[in-house]
Amino acid sequence: MTKRIAWQTWLMMLWPYSLIPTGFLMAQLATEAALCCLGVWVLLTLAVCGLTVWYAVTKQENAPRQGRLIKLVHIPFYALAFLLGMMTIAAPPMTIGLFLLDGLLMLTSSSYGIAAALRAWRQGKLHTLAALLMIAGHCIFVVDVVSSWLLPWLIDGE
Repeated sequence: MTKRIAWQTWLMMLWPYSLIPTGFLMAQLATEAALCCLGVWVLLTLAVCGLTVWYAVTKQENAPRQGRLIKLVHIPFYALAFLLGMMTIAAPPMTIGLFLLDGLLMLTSSSYGIAAALRAWRQGKLHTLAALLMIAGHCIFVVDVVSSWLLPWLIDGE
């Protein structure tokens, strides 16, 4: 049976890529307008992240699988941000901003897995140690992808 992917999940999957046209727009604007555009994008990003966390915590259907899907779609964005960070190593504010953005996106997409691990632990489907390892794994770059693959298997055997 195919399970429907919620619109909140689609929004979170595609949102980081909205930085690309925003960046092109900012390059065409004057400094003050570019900073304003970036500020609006950051506020919208926080709103999308908040919506995603709310959805992951309150909605229980298919959460581990949707979190895994988000993580897989974000891999090219993280690779691009890493390469951009390496090219702009002389521009610490941009590198720090990319690092913070990546961390925010990782923790937001991890909210699906963290909520699912806590829910499975409360229902007795997941041992305490396994739940703690899954939660910790969802908070570490690269390990979060592995945890998102292991969690549904540990919970449902899928």
